[in-house]
Amino acid sequence: MRYLIFTTPRTASQYVEQLLFPAVQEAYGYAGWLSEAFSPSRCLVDADGALCSVSLNEEKREKGSPVDLAQVPEDQRIISVPDRIKRIEDDFDAGKTYLFRVMASHITEESLDYLADTYTFICLERRDKLSQGLSQAIAKESKRWGRATHDFAPGSVTYRRESFDAFMEDLTQYREIMARAKNKITVFSEEITAAPESLFETLGLKTPPQPAAKDFKNSYSIEPLDMIANREEVLGWFKKV
Repeated sequence: MRYLIFTTPRTASQYVEQLLFPAVQEAYGYAGWLSEAFSPSRCLVDADGALCSVSLNEEKREKGSPVDLAQVPEDQRIISVPDRIKRIEDDFDAGKTYLFRVMASHITEESLDYLADTYTFICLERRDKLSQGLSQAIAKESKRWGRATHDFAPGSVTYRRESFDAFMEDLTQYREIMARAKNKITVFSEEITAAPESLFETLGLKTPPQPAAKDFKNSYSIEPLDMIANREEVLGWFKKV
């Protein structure tokens, strides 16, 4: 069984990825997980005989990455879609399977033809699209993507129309791609973060002992909507969709 966590930003997908991996590793012998495996801003490289996904942007590279990309020659960085697919399939033939987490905006026609035929899509959605959009806008405007507590003043963030349009484009692309996946299961962030065992039940996997639930509430000092300077305008945008 090959699983792909398919989603859009701000759906707790990293939490779901880390929650799910031990179960699929035990059930199917997965070799690792590959976050944003088809992102154009990342590449795949070898790390101790298995693949890992590494950001090409040094400033955005995660702390604790298993690979120092500066030490990897450019001809050993797996970047093109055909090269990624070939190497993933070579590993699969050698008995190595990976759990993917892929954003809708990263999937091209070239990669979709492969993924839609080969993987079971775990389509991860957030029911509350307004909260999702606000979370993305606040993170973009403030450059604060983590979940540490942040202090914000009322009306301190402007939700730009181009950010809203980009968010809606992400959702549209997600739905179009999801419709083409041959094998798919839709799950919702709110349910998984409140009762993580529901994910394992849905997938028919053994539930780990006491999987850690995640607090899906915002970690901001005030309500997200109160941070938005153009709040009424933003509410009008969401009411039309």
